[in-house]
Amino acid sequence: WVQALPGAVLRGSAGNTPAQGGLDLVFDAEVREAASAYLGRLVTDLPLEDVAAVRVGVSGTGELAYPGPAAGGATNEWWAFGAAPQTGEGLADGASVTPLPAWVPGQREWNGSVVTAEQADQWLGWYTGSLIDTVVWQVGRWRELGFTGDVHIPVAGRGILPADRRAAVDGLLDGRADPDGALERGLDYPRQFAVLAGLDGVVVDFTGLDDVQ
Repeated sequence: WVQALPGAVLRGSAGNTPAQGGLDLVFDAEVREAASAYLGRLVTDLPLEDVAAVRVGVSGTGELAYPGPAAGGATNEWWAFGAAPQTGEGLADGASVTPLPAWVPGQREWNGSVVTAEQADQWLGWYTGSLIDTVVWQVGRWRELGFTGDVHIPVAGRGILPADRRAAVDGLLDGRADPDGALERGLDYPRQFAVLAGLDGVVVDFTGLDDVQ
């Protein structure tokens, strides 16, 4: 039912929506309000003193991630091209608009000027930072509702390796140094985990530890 709200689904850099899930909990105010109201209703029916831990995430799989590539290996997209992140229309409290409106990763020019690696780095920091800010908001909402137990954050894969991040930024996020789509999924774990380290009672779960390699 939340998907029926205007702007409720993430919009990709090629104009598509995710093949699975894809609610815009990251940027859209109405989606955040719906999630907040749902949790408020949930705790009235579920005594918190009987709950040992909860999991929070962003993607359709419940992980700290934007959507991954579609089934069949289709090219992934960057998921921050709805009205809220691009123009501020319907933007959630605490979220921010893109530092480079209408710029798509890989483009060499923006507003008539050459895009620099520093600008690409700023954009990527905003993109991945918005993702972790969403998880921080969810943890905060649980604490507001009185939950004092552990909050588990499921994470997928190895994330963006530091060397790959540098190479990708130097290439203006044009697809290089991105072997598994971690860039588009926003998996900048070194920076994101540093934020989680400042929260009490947060546990990171690596969901791929037992994947077949």
